[in-house]
Amino acid sequence: TGTGYAGGSGTSCNGKYKSCNCASGYEWKDGICKEDPKAEWGKCNGYAKNCNIGDIVYSDGTCSVQRISGKTPIAVVVYKSADGKCAQAMALNSIGARVWDSVGSMEWNGSTTDISELKNYTSSLAASQDLKSCENTKIITADGDKNRYPAAWAAKEYSTEGTEAGDWCLPAAGIMTSIKNNISTINTSFISVDGGQLKLSSYLWSSSEYDNNGAWYSSFSSEYGLNDFYNDKGNSQEIWPVLEF
Repeated sequence: TGTGYAGGSGTSCNGKYKSCNCASGYEWKDGICKEDPKAEWGKCNGYAKNCNIGDIVYSDGTCSVQRISGKTPIAVVVYKSADGKCAQAMALNSIGARVWDSVGSMEWNGSTTDISELKNYTSSLAASQDLKSCENTKIITADGDKNRYPAAWAAKEYSTEGTEAGDWCLPAAGIMTSIKNNISTINTSFISVDGGQLKLSSYLWSSSEYDNNGAWYSSFSSEYGLNDFYNDKGNSQEIWPVLEF
């Protein structure tokens, strides 16, 4: 027995055994139970395999099903890739409402920009496949400053204990689809850490673009969790940042 062991194939777990029952947070590797890496924001380093949708994410880069006393919750897992390698976790509360593109708020159907490097999604089915929260956010914020693209910049500049500005992103439309499919589990965890709740009528901006005038936002009572028509970029909607790991 020893650090990371939960009992195994004999009186001890060591290199002479082909496998060992490692404790949670440890993996049998190179003849011993090795501690899993913690989450690294913005990197799929393998830690996501320890987390599931609805799990609480802490400032120290770990996650758990139930709240752990003494740790600081910062997010709840709202998406996990099919291969289990990557996940995204949403902040515990909205950080306020912003417009997507400030030009649209000044001129109805005015000269808002179709960002050339950002893919256009012209159906909710297509938009539901977009999971590139941080890639989209980087493209948007590279195209203009915080006065031009308030929503994306608000997400980018958000920080918490254990994170810094640049770690958080405006969620892609496909994250809204994952939330719709798991909204009860996700809200249960939000409640357990004194966070906000995502209502069926909650409107959250995504980083997924429709065209020069519109971008997608959530509608959790609708198909794919997305509004069934694109929304004018000049409208103000809630911002709930996400972490990729």
